[in-house]
Amino acid sequence: MKPDMPRRLANALAAACCIDVADDGLVWLLGSGTEPDNLAALEHWVRRQLLAPEEALATVILNQLVDRLDDCLLSAGRYGQYGR
Repeated sequence: MKPDMPRRLANALAAACCIDVADDGLVWLLGSGTEPDNLAALEHWVRRQLLAPEEALATVILNQLVDRLDDCLLSAGRYGQYGR
């Protein structure tokens, strides 16, 4: 994962949920309590979610990875060698 991905995801979530990123009302709920604003707290929350995904999220990620691997193997002409 790119280092800035959690920040980008946090920004996208904040926009989607109309969260005021400059406010600090969610710091205790989403963050560790030391973040300066909601954006930093949301980034902290995103990082925690990505480190320990729930089964449903892991399944979605696995499906995406399988699709990407299929594409990679097909484009390399190696698909038959690995089954499916």
